[in-house]
Amino acid sequence: MGIPKNSLHLVMQSKGGAGKSVCSFLLSQYFVDRLGDDSVQLVDTDPNNKTLSSFKGLKVKEIDILTGVGMEKLIDPAKFDIFINDFLDSDKPMVVDTGSGDYLAIVSYFNTNNVINHLIEANKEVYIHCPINFGQSSRDTLHCFVFLATSFPQVKMVAWENEFFGLPSAEKVNLQNLPNYVGAVKLSKRQADTFERDFASILINRLTFEEVRMGLHPQFKFMNIARIARIKNETFEQIDNIFN
Repeated sequence: MGIPKNSLHLVMQSKGGAGKSVCSFLLSQYFVDRLGDDSVQLVDTDPNNKTLSSFKGLKVKEIDILTGVGMEKLIDPAKFDIFINDFLDSDKPMVVDTGSGDYLAIVSYFNTNNVINHLIEANKEVYIHCPINFGQSSRDTLHCFVFLATSFPQVKMVAWENEFFGLPSAEKVNLQNLPNYVGAVKLSKRQADTFERDFASILINRLTFEEVRMGLHPQFKFMNIARIARIKNETFEQIDNIFN
């Protein structure tokens, strides 16, 4: 199949702190690495945490798609149409980093306006990438994945299994039984004082893999760069397997 063009990749999770921004960061760089930074569209709609757009090495468009005050947050159709039209007018894949703060509004808007069906009728593929934790928030994150998969059966669902907070239990829901499940990316637990420390540093310093590879930050020496390259390669190979 190959890397899908004409594809929308929504990173969604109702539970805050589940690693959604890390998934967006990795997925965005995957497309940039495989296709080039001018051949992918990156969008950040997170109303509370503009994490993806804070990486200056990535070309990310910020769009505030919510309107309303207090607890009553709704999608602003005019703003939402901006990135949907950008997507429809191009054959470039688009990665959208949504936030837990706009999760309910997006789900409601998609359902009310039949957005997914309209995109598929326009010969677009739609993927939802949903992080799953294996710790205290395991049940909540799994519930969100199943809810999205069953609410939007036409969408291709990708699980991002985040082992940072714990390992999967024997009672883990078998997501492969869902008909629109297409694969998983495992973010494995690694050595805390080497791999995890280095990866945390690139997030804190808002560095891309390419900036680390080029030695643009004094903190990253030979072994640090080698560990980051291993994380990148192992992650990207898993994404390749989903699309091939």
